[in-house]
Amino acid sequence: MILQAASKGFFHVLASSRTLKALASRYGMREGSGFARRFIAGETVEEAIEAARQIEKSGLMVTLDFLGESVASIAEADAATRAYITVLEKVAAAGIERNISLKLTQLGLTVDRATCVDNLRRVLDAAAAKEFFVRIDMENSPYTDATLAILETLWQQGHHHIGTVIQTCLKRSEGDIRRLNALGARVRLVKGAYWDSEIKRAQIDGLDGYPVAV
Repeated sequence: MILQAASKGFFHVLASSRTLKALASRYGMREGSGFARRFIAGETVEEAIEAARQIEKSGLMVTLDFLGESVASIAEADAATRAYITVLEKVAAAGIERNISLKLTQLGLTVDRATCVDNLRRVLDAAAAKEFFVRIDMENSPYTDATLAILETLWQQGHHHIGTVIQTCLKRSEGDIRRLNALGARVRLVKGAYWDSEIKRAQIDGLDGYPVAV
């Protein structure tokens, strides 16, 4: 578990460092030998679309995610929003499966919640016009309430082509699933990618039903 926590910490540092991102891009995304190729479809939309085509040929379903989270300004959130709308246009033109995933902190949740909602609405409007399904990723536990509340707000405004993710390690997850089922929104269950204090407490206490997050 110590190694796992260290690894997760490293990747969070990597995500926030431009220098480390550049090194990871240079060495991690090398054709054939790049360690990141196993997890990242490509550095351009075109590379991701080609990777998606290969996955679809094997009979699997695909969702595309423009990597990034926790932007520091409204301008960065706007740039991410516009990037997603470009992805929608290129994916639709390519004819591959129309599923995308996104993070609310990438659209500005930690900067200004109202701006985040507006940015998400922009993406959803563009997605609806091209018949996309949009999955709102679940981030670490401080954002769970906001994620669910924002989804419910936009669902009530008629955006029913959205769903979210629930991390099974959290004590609250059963109730959250019931809440989403009552709404009618689609739910994807995961073990969780964040090393949250709530999960650590459960493991220290030896509680059943709280597997290590991966």
